[in-house]
Amino acid sequence: MDQKGRNSLLARQSLTIIPELFSRKITACSPGAGFLKYPLFPCEFKAVLPGKLAPVNASGGLASIISEGKRAITVKVNEVIAVAGFALPGSYVDVLVSGKDGSGQPFSRTVLSRVKVLAVAQETAMEPDKPKVVNAVTVELTPTESEKLDLARNIGKLSLVLRNEFDANEINSAGVRLPDIVYPHSALAATPSPVAQAAPLRRSRAGQGRGFEEIRGTSRQSAAKP
Repeated sequence: MDQKGRNSLLARQSLTIIPELFSRKITACSPGAGFLKYPLFPCEFKAVLPGKLAPVNASGGLASIISEGKRAITVKVNEVIAVAGFALPGSYVDVLVSGKDGSGQPFSRTVLSRVKVLAVAQETAMEPDKPKVVNAVTVELTPTESEKLDLARNIGKLSLVLRNEFDANEINSAGVRLPDIVYPHSALAATPSPVAQAAPLRRSRAGQGRGFEEIRGTSRQSAAKP
């Protein structure tokens, strides 16, 4: 067989679909281990692992995909603060709050880091290559984190910052205030104000200034003080 014939045979073999292996009817199967929490999209080629399965008797819906000990809370967002629709279910974000402090000064600070997005609008799964701009995002938090988020959204505007799903580093930031943006850090160093120098005391010599002057008519006479 020449090279052309071998290539043709290889091409036919590589393109052959083998339905013969599945020609027999399936009459029975083992009990299901559960159902998928998230739908699988075509060409994703993802393995179905136990962590992606919900119990058979689960009611389904959003409640079935919340991790044990966690809570789901929904926050309103817009196109800008929701990273233009790229915060998809299953992705991780940081939550920032911007507002004014007790003295009326603007500030921005990261209040939560590595927060898992459970749903975007009312959808718990979206195709990765089709981002969608929505007005609400549901995230998964601990009860304590839920309290922080609830307080943060009442004192300012929330923003979502998309992060790499493999980045597990926690954010420990003191936040940013208006002087950090308007003024360079080098100009913030206080210049010491000049200190007024006290004038030296003028001491009189011993015996000076001790006397009196007597004026009689047009004559003036000085005399030492006894």
